[in-house]
Amino acid sequence: MIPYYGLILWTGTLYGGIKHVRLKDKKKTFVCLAFLSTVLLQSLRAEYVGVDMIQYLRGYELSAQRGWLNPVFNFELIFRILIHTLAVFHVPRQGFIAIMSVLCQAPVFYFFYKRAKNPCLSILIYFTFGLFTFSFSGIRQMIAIGLFLLAVLQAEDEQWLKFTALILLAAMIHKSALIGIVVWPLSKIKVKNHIVHFLMLGAFIVEIFIAPAIIQVAATLFGSYNMIQFTGAYACFLLYALIWFISSLLIRCDAPWNLYINCMYLAAAIQCLGLYHMNIGRVGYYFAFFECLLIPEMIEKTTRSRELKLMLYVGCVAFCLLYFYKNTGWGYLGVSPYVLFWK
Repeated sequence: MIPYYGLILWTGTLYGGIKHVRLKDKKKTFVCLAFLSTVLLQSLRAEYVGVDMIQYLRGYELSAQRGWLNPVFNFELIFRILIHTLAVFHVPRQGFIAIMSVLCQAPVFYFFYKRAKNPCLSILIYFTFGLFTFSFSGIRQMIAIGLFLLAVLQAEDEQWLKFTALILLAAMIHKSALIGIVVWPLSKIKVKNHIVHFLMLGAFIVEIFIAPAIIQVAATLFGSYNMIQFTGAYACFLLYALIWFISSLLIRCDAPWNLYINCMYLAAAIQCLGLYHMNIGRVGYYFAFFECLLIPEMIEKTTRSRELKLMLYVGCVAFCLLYFYKNTGWGYLGVSPYVLFWK
């Protein structure tokens, strides 16, 4: 766990140091350095850090023995073409890991640069709330999440053709990204009446009771389903629902915040279904990302008192570190302990 905490500490030190240096674009400098540090940490890891990494490396080596379009495991078309291209150029296994790290992290940090008002806290939330840990293992979906974030930027500018193209590209890397098409209608919804927010909160209670039936119907239509299973999505459901509810009360429902708030509601709703089937919970990761922007904005909107605001920031950082320890520290997705590739 020490390298992860080292990355967090280094990122905070960078932010504090850059604030006291004369630079033309401090935010860009900070985000770029944080991105490079993150990629370096991921690139230097051993092949077995990340529960699915060995499977990706096997697929990469298998792709070198096949044609451009030949099936490789359950990999989607564009990802198969990507790894075959790398195989043609004889990129070593550690180089493959480094390139995947860049593809996973670059869109995320670019989104932080474009939209995060407090990039340091947003990056801390990203590091500690699970998505960064997920990027060590769920490589295809993490690349798709990055493309989804780029699509969101296009949606905010109402560039719907580019938005659709990016969502389709993401779906050809991981098919779950098709869910991102709902960003279009979500960007148009503005709920300003707090009574409606309480009614929407009550809808979660209804969903919990009817979720098993929804899962059974979906399984009948789209595939096999054996049994209701405990997935550990309960904590995520409560967290996302709480973030959505508080942010909907504190933050004005203007663009682009209305989109981010609506996405958090959808993330909570999906995790509610994820209580009963683990594959469903992963679909909500696309929308859960916006917690990284909403939490800092919630703190800013809570009070004008600098002292109270400082206490909220300290409490948020402490909660992030505790949440990270409770999840990643116990071996989540095989990323702990962290091991360097030469050991």
